[in-house]
Amino acid sequence: MQVVRLVLLPLSMLYATVVFVRNRLYDLKVLKSRPSEQFTIVVGNLSVGGTGKSPFTEFLITQLQDRHQLAVLSRGHGRSSTGFVRGETAVNADQLGDEPWQIKSNFPNIPVFVDEDRHHGLRLIKKELPECKVVILDDAFQHRKLIGNYNILLTLHSRPFFNEWPLPSGRLRDNRFEKRRADSIVVTKCPAEMAEAEKHSMTSSIGLRPAQDSYFSSIIYLPPRKLWGRVQNLSKEIILITGIARTEELEKHVHAHYTVLNHLKFPDHHQFDLRDLRKLRSIIDSFARNELGILTTQKDASRLKKWKRELADLPFFELPIAVDLHGKEAELIQRIDDEILHAINH
Repeated sequence: MQVVRLVLLPLSMLYATVVFVRNRLYDLKVLKSRPSEQFTIVVGNLSVGGTGKSPFTEFLITQLQDRHQLAVLSRGHGRSSTGFVRGETAVNADQLGDEPWQIKSNFPNIPVFVDEDRHHGLRLIKKELPECKVVILDDAFQHRKLIGNYNILLTLHSRPFFNEWPLPSGRLRDNRFEKRRADSIVVTKCPAEMAEAEKHSMTSSIGLRPAQDSYFSSIIYLPPRKLWGRVQNLSKEIILITGIARTEELEKHVHAHYTVLNHLKFPDHHQFDLRDLRKLRSIIDSFARNELGILTTQKDASRLKKWKRELADLPFFELPIAVDLHGKEAELIQRIDDEILHAINH
């Protein structure tokens, strides 16, 4: 791995230089940034995939939906559509993107939109929902055309940005010092019983600016939820299906509670097709278990649901998750809430 990293290092240096120049052009106002009319909460990261942006977006919705009229705007990665799409008009995850579709399914009363051009999307949201004052933007930290009102930077506990290299030798898609633009930095997918000494060490490595604060979050796995099939409860013997960026924590949890007979592992945002369905049935037939269950993530379930007719006889379950902020939920939400109220009142 180190040899490959060294071979790719010149390309990483070139990539980092291009990203540096781009950011400086925005800082010097050669390239224009501007805020939107709504209060925008930006959720993002410095590295590619797997930091838990969508679960954290759902955490924010849960915490803020009773305080403010919210909407969610995402790029809609991997969708077949382009431009501005309203969640209620999309018929499946292909049109909206798997993560926005998941958010729409979990929060049917929260308007969800997708648009590659965040300013264009925000203008149309303002036109359609003039009463909506707060928009959460999922994965928009690199979208420098927009000046977010509150920027939340996520970094993975097992691969924090300060230990990473730029693409392609590493996973950084933006330079480390762009952390300076964040209001809050959240270390995600931490151990549930993370020691205070480790938190202090990571906070020191992050190097917070005076106005910044840091938080630590863990994933909580909720009871499996039936998608379809005749059985009501998930068997202890399962086939696991994933198409997400990082599966380590999920695998650890699932192996602790179930016997995993086979793990069908696909790339992030994988679009399931008939070949995948045939492969799944072949695996099921090879075990010949009457009580065999099939478990997948909510994100993958959003893409599998279009094949419900073909899979309706199989015992499919999804695994919902939630975010635990180690007792600091109220502190972060109060900080965001204060900023929202200050902006609205001024």
